[in-house]
Amino acid sequence: MIFFNKRFMILLVSLFFCVSAYAAITWTENVATTMSSTTIGAASDSSVVISLTDISFTGDNTADSAIITDIASTAGMYVGMAVTFDGESSTIASINSPTQITLADNITDANTGAAGTAANSYDQMLVQVVVTLEASTDGVDINLYSSSDKTTWDTTPFRTFSISAADAGSAYNVSFQLYQYMYPRVKIVISNPATESGTDDDIAATVKFAGRTQ
Repeated sequence: MIFFNKRFMILLVSLFFCVSAYAAITWTENVATTMSSTTIGAASDSSVVISLTDISFTGDNTADSAIITDIASTAGMYVGMAVTFDGESSTIASINSPTQITLADNITDANTGAAGTAANSYDQMLVQVVVTLEASTDGVDINLYSSSDKTTWDTTPFRTFSISAADAGSAYNVSFQLYQYMYPRVKIVISNPATESGTDDDIAATVKFAGRTQ
C-alpha cells in the first residue's frame, strides 16, 4: 500500500510539472502582418525576411520623435518587436520602409548613428502566407530560405510549396512552423511563374505570423 502511494505521488508530481510547463507556453493572440498585401506580377516575385534572433542596428532620430531613420536594413524586424535605442525602450509600431521604423514611444534626445537593438520575443513562429490569384491559370511558388550566419542566404530552400491550377479570386492559406534553434533567420520568397497574357495574371500575397513564447 505504501509502495502504491509513493508511485501515485510521483505520478501527481509529474503531471503537475507537465501541466505547469504546458501553461508556460503561450502564442500571441494577434497575428502581426510582416508583409502587407503585395501585388506580384507575372514572372516576378516578392520576399520578406523574418528574424528569430536579436538584430543590432544604428539609426538617426530627431528629439521627441518616435521615427528612426537611416537604418541599414529593417529586414527581419516585425511590428511588436521590443527595441532599445539610445538607452530607451519601446516596441516597433510600424515598419515604414527598408530603412525606417516608427516606435510606440518617442525618443527623448536627437541622435545620429545611435546604436539600437531589436529583440526577438519568440522561440518559434507559425507563419501564414495568404495568396489570391486573379486568373485560374496562374500558379504560386513559395520557397523558404535559411541563413545560419544571418547574412548569407542558402542557395537551396529548406521548404517549398506550390499552388497550381488554382481558382481565380480564391484565397489560399499556407502555414509553416519555424523554430529559432533551426532557422534563426528566414527569407520567404513568393513567386508568380505565370506568363503575362493580359492584365489578369497578378497575384496578391500577405505574410503574417503568430509567435510563441516559452
